[in-house]
Amino acid sequence: MNRTTNSSLLVFDQGNTLVKLGLYVNHVLLEQRQFDTLAMKDLATYVEHVQTSYEDCGFFGISSGDIEALPDVLHNACATSADLCGPLTMAYKTPDTLGMDRLAMAASAYLEHKEDVLVVTMGTCITYNIVKNGAFIGGAISPGWAMRYRAMHAFTAGLPLAHYQETTPLVGTDTDESLRAGVDIAIAQEVDGMIRQYCKVNVIKSVVLCGGDAKRLSKPLKNYIFAPVNYELHALKRLHEYIETTGPL
Repeated sequence: MNRTTNSSLLVFDQGNTLVKLGLYVNHVLLEQRQFDTLAMKDLATYVEHVQTSYEDCGFFGISSGDIEALPDVLHNACATSADLCGPLTMAYKTPDTLGMDRLAMAASAYLEHKEDVLVVTMGTCITYNIVKNGAFIGGAISPGWAMRYRAMHAFTAGLPLAHYQETTPLVGTDTDESLRAGVDIAIAQEVDGMIRQYCKVNVIKSVVLCGGDAKRLSKPLKNYIFAPVNYELHALKRLHEYIETTGPL
């Protein structure tokens, strides 16, 4: 098999259910992949393919799941909190329990905007992450879209499992609509209210929304900055470039 010597980097984000990967060649995102954490053999096969195809490929990523399950090359390339801090100082009281994804998104956003910033990530959980005066100071964590729907179904005897829809009425006229109003409409109101409060108290002007569910808020919260769908991968690439240039702290 032919091997390329072009500059290449495979970034990855291991969560509890998925491992997301982005292959960059000459700083351009060539392809994206994701693997269920129950299909780690398929992930290992893909990583072997990348190693075979791209000479001296770099690896860099984060893990908030079972790190021991990763192929060795990815396990050894997992970033530390010190790596991810990048240009930031740490003001969080319990950095050992801080999610790597929260820190990575905040540090990358700060590198791009060069000012105080609030990063809202819409994933399994909704996280609010504040960078003030060059320091990661914290924020909040709340249940995300799917988690809220599952919780209402799992912890009651009679409520069905509802799902997000693009058009949800404010006033539900049946049980399904009522459940969706309590999630789809309420989340938008909640996120907007939290953003306004954080920005007012911390005097923040830049607000970035990212994560798989962020696009659901693009209409009701159109005045904020919506990151590209692959922003998590871009953030990891950006931090890797920073580390390569300046060295880890």
